[in-house]
Amino acid sequence: LHTRFMWKFHKKHHEVKVSFSCANDHESVVELAGNILWKMIPPALLGCHIYTVCLFRATVKFFALLHHSGFELLLFKPLQLIPGVSSPSHHDHHHYYGYGNFGGVFNFWDRMFGTFVPVRGK
Repeated sequence: LHTRFMWKFHKKHHEVKVSFSCANDHESVVELAGNILWKMIPPALLGCHIYTVCLFRATVKFFALLHHSGFELLLFKPLQLIPGVSSPSHHDHHHYYGYGNFGGVFNFWDRMFGTFVPVRGK
């Protein structure tokens, strides 16, 4: 979404510099349609059971809301003990500074491509 072509559709999401849960859904109509398509068509093509699709969508939405919450909620801190799982602070950095920490749920992509930025003091 941070490519030259996709940015024109994704930049609306980045109008929000300080994350809060509703920021997750602050997106253009084109990005909304794309999100629906990429999250629904592959499972359908793979023949996934509808309950599997619902569980996948619920998990993705949970992390999206958590990472846009603007808070390091103590209840969910144990999730960050799982190797490669990102935190709300990582995504806050991404929104505030506009670079690094691109991964939504996982940060191993950022580590692999050299875009991971450690967040200190939060």
